[in-house]
Amino acid sequence: MSIFEIVILDIIYILFPLGIYLFYLMNVTNINKQENNLFLGLAICSSYYLSIKFGKEFFYGSTFLILNAPLAIAYLKERNFEIFLLSILTCVYYYVLTDIPVWFFLVEYFLYYSIYYFIKYIKKEDKKEVFFSIFFLIMKGIFSFLLVVVSGPKLGGYELLHLLLSNILFALIIYLVLIIFKKSEEIVKLHINLQEMQREEKFRDSLFKITHEIKNPIAVCKGYIDMFDIYNIQKSQKYISIMKEEISRTLTLLEDFSNCHKQTLHKDIIDLHMLLEDCSDNLKNLLISKNIDYRLNISEDEVFIQADYNRLTQVIINIIKNGIEAMDEKLDHKITVSTEFKKDKVLVYFKDNGSGIPEDILKQIKEPFFTTKSKGTGLGVSISYDIVEAHGGNLEYVSKLGEGTTVIMSLPKLEEMGKI
Repeated sequence: MSIFEIVILDIIYILFPLGIYLFYLMNVTNINKQENNLFLGLAICSSYYLSIKFGKEFFYGSTFLILNAPLAIAYLKERNFEIFLLSILTCVYYYVLTDIPVWFFLVEYFLYYSIYYFIKYIKKEDKKEVFFSIFFLIMKGIFSFLLVVVSGPKLGGYELLHLLLSNILFALIIYLVLIIFKKSEEIVKLHINLQEMQREEKFRDSLFKITHEIKNPIAVCKGYIDMFDIYNIQKSQKYISIMKEEISRTLTLLEDFSNCHKQTLHKDIIDLHMLLEDCSDNLKNLLISKNIDYRLNISEDEVFIQADYNRLTQVIINIIKNGIEAMDEKLDHKITVSTEFKKDKVLVYFKDNGSGIPEDILKQIKEPFFTTKSKGTGLGVSISYDIVEAHGGNLEYVSKLGEGTTVIMSLPKLEEMGKI
């Protein structure tokens, strides 16, 4: 089997479980954060198993290198449990095959995690992955060379050349795998966003149709009122009968529209902090493109609530997008998301330094169909209010013209909801 065939097979072993995960994510309309984490973890661990079971050596020492590809993906996705698990398994695997003291490998993988933890808090979000990938590949090359030198006999020029080629090819495989996985994720997110846009378009179409249907009977009623003659009783009675029918038809349409758009919740136990992180990831590219300094100031502690994951995602993304659209071109753009705990509630603060909301508009902001946007429907904030209230919470807008807006979302903590 040629080197090219071995490399292609190794890439397939790594990406096949991840591809299944992304395909599943793209075709499931209602998946919560816990399910997403479970399937992603299974995909990463499956990639690792296939690499051990079927991975082949394409150059001297390359079998040891390819095991680290799933680990690199775990680092890319900031999956702490998988990072710890795969690091320990790799140390044990190396120790069994080489008889080198296990501390040698523990030091190596502890160093990776230490640098990862440090880079994680670098301000520039778009640079973290690049910094860590470069560091990981360089350090892996150094440690793989030390591993072969310490464990094996004295190497000649031919073996050293093969070792160098192994590290170069491994770096290319890691780079290719990460690029393919990231691009695939972007395609999946684009597909999901397109589905959301299609749903929103259908909603707008239905809104247009209901508006048109309501407009017709009102126009009929106005026409008959204009022709109404109190001195002609026979015609007036006929007009009144027709107007009653048109008004009844309008009320029926409104009732159908109301029933059609009632908020239905599918509650589950979710971690609010993980939900905020997920929403931030979804908006990361938009925030970077708008040159916005976005900060998610939350702890690593778990905060469990009983909620509908998709509905709250809709609310959070709508609030942050409104903050982005409120930015003045002259300002140093900032959006900060933080949490606070008060007795039986958890408060989420969305603070921006945009143009702010005038007081008269602030009073009407939660009213349906009220909007200051030329292409807005005026339903985003209203629906967000309804969703949060359906969760037993509250949504509050605090704003000052020229200084920015703070949106405060209050939700009950799980233990205070009777553990529904």
